[in-house]
Amino acid sequence: MSLDFGLIRSIHCLLRQQSDLRDRLDQVPRRLNLAKSNESQFLDAWDEAKAEQKRLHMSIDDKQLQLDEREARVAQLKVRMNTCDSNKEFQLIKDCIAADLQANSVLQDEILEMLDRLDAQKKACEVAKKNYEKAQAEREMASHKLSAEQQQLESEMNRVVQQLSVEETKLQGDVLTEYRRSIKGLGENIFGETDGQTCGNCCQTMTIQKSADLRMNRAVYCPGCGCLLYPTARTSPVGD
Repeated sequence: MSLDFGLIRSIHCLLRQQSDLRDRLDQVPRRLNLAKSNESQFLDAWDEAKAEQKRLHMSIDDKQLQLDEREARVAQLKVRMNTCDSNKEFQLIKDCIAADLQANSVLQDEILEMLDRLDAQKKACEVAKKNYEKAQAEREMASHKLSAEQQQLESEMNRVVQQLSVEETKLQGDVLTEYRRSIKGLGENIFGETDGQTCGNCCQTMTIQKSADLRMNRAVYCPGCGCLLYPTARTSPVGD
């Protein structure tokens, strides 16, 4: 039976379109998940920045409390020093005051250093917040864009599926039987274009006999990948 290579070529083209559309539809949720993941990472970074800012605040408050307590103790020791009964007690209190003043000086330096770190952390927190807000806006934009793109792809897929269904009804005989048997496993690779010398799918070289059969519009299957071969538009038999 003579094959309609034009029909085979049309079905193969539709199968390729269907495969491409399926791939693009599969990419939609992946692209959205990527935008969500990016947003989540910036949210985590902002949360970490806020947590570090809070930790610095608490550390400064703790050290300030220690400083206040030590300064209050120094004030009390100074009062006691004025009422000492002996030089020994006076010297002991004086040494305690000196030790506390030295400790207070260290605490003051630490607090000043931590205040500088807090200022820097506040700026880092603002940057992290802006980065998150930008990522959030990008995710929302991507969501709207991908939703519209998905609808368009699904509409195109429905068109291709309907057109493919119409074309498939035109297949006959052994070609139809083989098509039904192999389409799920091979997909678009069920057919392969050829220049009359090699398979367009696997590059397997055709025998002289197969090339002759192809010119006679007979069904020729690639010995390498098993696809049904059809000639390119340039090498199509006369009348195709």
